[in-house]
Amino acid sequence: MANEEVAMAQITWQILGAGAIGCLFAAKLKQQGEQVHLVLKPNKSTSSLTLVNLDGKTHRFEVSASDKLQRQASVILVCLKAWQVTDAIKQHLTNIHPDSIVVLLHNGMGTLAPCQALLPHHRIWQASTTHGALLESAFAVRHTGQGETLIGHSQLQSLIELTPAEQPQTLNQADVVTALDDALPASRWSLNIGHAIWTKLVINCAINPLTALQQVRNGILAEAHYRPSLQRICQECCAVANADGVALKTDDLLAKVEQVIHATANNYSSMNRDFFYQRPTENDYILGYVIARAKALKITVSTCQTLYQELQHREHTLCQPPS
Repeated sequence: MANEEVAMAQITWQILGAGAIGCLFAAKLKQQGEQVHLVLKPNKSTSSLTLVNLDGKTHRFEVSASDKLQRQASVILVCLKAWQVTDAIKQHLTNIHPDSIVVLLHNGMGTLAPCQALLPHHRIWQASTTHGALLESAFAVRHTGQGETLIGHSQLQSLIELTPAEQPQTLNQADVVTALDDALPASRWSLNIGHAIWTKLVINCAINPLTALQQVRNGILAEAHYRPSLQRICQECCAVANADGVALKTDDLLAKVEQVIHATANNYSSMNRDFFYQRPTENDYILGYVIARAKALKITVSTCQTLYQELQHREHTLCQPPS
């Protein structure tokens, strides 16, 4: 008897956060015919999403949206600022179905432990994406750069790469990754998600603070006089990562940072825009996370510490209400 192909289970996706990345994933999943619910702030509403693809073609999709998480088994993509994540999980806690998978997709580190404490019996995954997205207006997103999305279980921190046949994927894992890859390639499961998250953290530590403090586009950091600072940041971050059990090399990370600077030369970093619009930054979850781990591991990170303090001072000044 011939083997019958098993149909992939229908997945319900709930996107927590309607910024550029949240809208990109929501729109791409809708374009692929997936069931999507967008979870908005209480004062926001929409019934549609607009997507401009890399080929310049514009698409408009009807979308389910409200300020409430639907209590049903689903994949919950958390696409918020890092400092918003814990409060959002608390707010929607009673509506997070026991069978749901929570996927943390944001800059920085430091939200995993609080989320695990709030959801001790849920599957919590981490994800990192290099796709570029620009929110041109509310619920209208442009896909600005092809990238890759890595997803992994928070406890799988091994640096050993296994073959696909050896990877301990459940059906749910395979379904989620396949659906994401169909909607927004390339997406894949990683047994080494800690390496990917730390790599992106170092890139953020190098680019975000300098572009925010100087209020410049990413490409300005390609100027020669920024290289010593970028190198020191990478060196300090890699020392902390290595002591924390994640193998990173300074030269490799510096090369990745320079690659991102050139690839996103005309872009503004997220922290740059936070300063520009006088919004809270993710400083505590980017440089702040590195500094906290460095303190615990008794490692000196003077460059990161100086940048962190400068950012804190600037943020405090910008976010002060007028007298």
